[in-house]
Amino acid sequence: MKKWVKIFSVLTIVGMVLGGLFYTTNGNANEESAYIPDPIVRETLIKAIEASEENLVVENELPTISQLEKVNSYVNVHGEQIRSLEGMEYLKNVKELQAVQLTNVMDYRPIGGMTSLEWINLYQPSANLEGINETSLSFVKNLKNLQGFHAANFNTFDLTPFNELDNVTLISVMGDEYRTDIPQIISKSERKVNIVNPVKLSKQFEGALIEVEASDEQRELAPSYKNEIITIPDVNLESSSVTVRINANKNTSVGEYNYSISFNIPLKWQD
Repeated sequence: MKKWVKIFSVLTIVGMVLGGLFYTTNGNANEESAYIPDPIVRETLIKAIEASEENLVVENELPTISQLEKVNSYVNVHGEQIRSLEGMEYLKNVKELQAVQLTNVMDYRPIGGMTSLEWINLYQPSANLEGINETSLSFVKNLKNLQGFHAANFNTFDLTPFNELDNVTLISVMGDEYRTDIPQIISKSERKVNIVNPVKLSKQFEGALIEVEASDEQRELAPSYKNEIITIPDVNLESSSVTVRINANKNTSVGEYNYSISFNIPLKWQD
């Protein structure tokens, strides 16, 4: 009986040693894989991992969280077929990101986990969505190292998430035409539209030059802007909508900050 106990003990020890060696040489199998549902994003991140200085190998096309955290190169994701950026939040050491042609992406929150980012360049093709198509910038508020942010065809009215950031020297947000289904009531006798400025600028735009342009379906109009109220006079009685463009610009020795968006407002005429 004692002999069998000794043999069992020896086998147990040998098994533990071999198991330790297996874990050491095949650690990826024991690490937590990152959930990356979009195939284009997954392929892009696998290439970034395998191009890293550590010569990492991704097994079975399943990147691990630790592998993603070791990527520190420039990352470029692009493709109109991309629908989710989930998984990119594990890129903790990437400093520069470019994301283009993201027609079908509305949720940019995974980028908010990329806490080492210094530069972001986003480009959306002209939106093909009907109705409301605003995108939130809330994902930037935790990017404390961010220095530059550029976004083209990016519809957002709220830049206040940048209030949490102190190192940003470049903000450029250019919107496409935002469309709303909510009509504005207008009197046929006054032919005038009054709206509250929907744009909320961040602290970086303090003292910025704000310009407002407007047009109906027939011609350019002459809007006025005072105390956050935009007044658009002399709207043509045959117009079913007006288009408003708001521009905010501030260029100093400290930084360059530019914002622009246009939005279309349907009209409901009353006698």
